[in-house]
Amino acid sequence: MEDKRGHPRQQPPLQHAASTVLPAVEHIAESFGAKPRQLAADSGFNTGANLADLQTQGVEPLMPAKQAYKDNPALRADPTQPVATERQAALPINPQNKVLDKAAFIYDQDHDRYVWPMGKPVDAGGGGQLTVAAGGFARSLRASMARKR
Repeated sequence: MEDKRGHPRQQPPLQHAASTVLPAVEHIAESFGAKPRQLAADSGFNTGANLADLQTQGVEPLMPAKQAYKDNPALRADPTQPVATERQAALPINPQNKVLDKAAFIYDQDHDRYVWPMGKPVDAGGGGQLTVAAGGFARSLRASMARKR
């Protein structure tokens, strides 16, 4: 299968990366004649289904827990309203790249879109960039990072 530019596609479209864990274990077993004893992956692969499946297969998962944010100010009654100025410094920040974490973006199910912490809808086309002043620091995040998984 090829993408729009004619390049071979590595995985089928719309397949979430987290769903590739068991096929990867099976591929390793077929290629090397044995399942791995352990599987290291980032937190995006740390799902309940993957952990249960790996346990059933006898493979120890080595995956960090997903980041938990207590008292996330992005979770508000009306996401079309901006996070209060005095609460902006408490917005969740991704510890790896030091920008707003995707947990700062709220999914609006009624309109099938994500909403920025400042109350505006995320441009589904991507490519846009927004700078948010929070706690005296300017933080940027490309709109493409906030897309629905």
